[in-house]
Amino acid sequence: MEEQRQRELAEKERQEREKEEYMHAEQPDYITISRYPNEFKNKKVRFYGKVAQIIEQNYNIVAFRMYVTNRCYEYDCKWNDDIYVIFNKDDSMNILGNDELEIAGDFMGIETYQTMSWQ
Repeated sequence: MEEQRQRELAEKERQEREKEEYMHAEQPDYITISRYPNEFKNKKVRFYGKVAQIIEQNYNIVAFRMYVTNRCYEYDCKWNDDIYVIFNKDDSMNILGNDELEIAGDFMGIETYQTMSWQ
């Protein structure tokens, strides 16, 4: 019983250390991470932005596009420069379109895709 408690305590401490590392993760802007992706690959990064589109959401995984650049011109502000995010989530909470979030995770690299419109 004591051994189980020690394992649980060690796991909790590991999770706290990892959480602290993410809180201090680098916050690159979209242009920098796009231009120099190899400098960030497999490193912890943070972004603040607005959810553009939920792609998939089930009981433990969510995938979505998120705008990470907010540009304001006079009285008009627009979000752009989207990133693709996939993460394991707590099943008690759903991410919604237009949510503004701060996220942190491991940068896996650049992916490209082509959007198709069906008529």
